[in-house]
Amino acid sequence: MQFSEQSSDDIFDFFANTDALRREDRFTELLEIFKLLNINTAPIIKLRNLLSAIDVSKMDKSNIGAEIKAEKQRIIKCFIEQRK
Repeated sequence: MQFSEQSSDDIFDFFANTDALRREDRFTELLEIFKLLNINTAPIIKLRNLLSAIDVSKMDKSNIGAEIKAEKQRIIKCFIEQRK
């Protein structure tokens, strides 16, 4: 199953569980493994870049964790819809 065929929750969990947005080294290692498995990494990289570009300075600081999570989920859902 390709990355874009996963649910938005599964994709969110992938980025959260691998800490791919903060740990560049871990993300790079995962990409190398995916390449060995002939998994197209281009959409994964593109989505990671979109998620990394979230501007937290414009968010409500009273509940920043929930705000960031909601924005990540919104970006992932839009990304999946665009790829259909």
